[in-house]
Amino acid sequence: MIQPLAYVHPGAKIAKNVVIEPFTTINNDVVIGEGTWIGSNVTIMEGARIGKNCTIFPGARKVDSFRGTCPCLGKKGRFIHFKR
Repeated sequence: MIQPLAYVHPGAKIAKNVVIEPFTTINNDVVIGEGTWIGSNVTIMEGARIGKNCTIFPGARKVDSFRGTCPCLGKKGRFIHFKR
């Protein structure tokens, strides 16, 4: 579900059951895995690959690729820990 005021580049590939909150920008050639939640005011950089069931907290900037499943990302788009 893509909320109003979120921008998703037409070249991005979004899987099923992904939630994208308002004021989020997803650039070209991004792949987002199934079940991922992206908080508001997030920027995902061109070419990023986000795994399944990830949580990207509001305000994360310049998010790049994250392999595997379930990483949580902080304000600067860094890996914090795996969800259990």
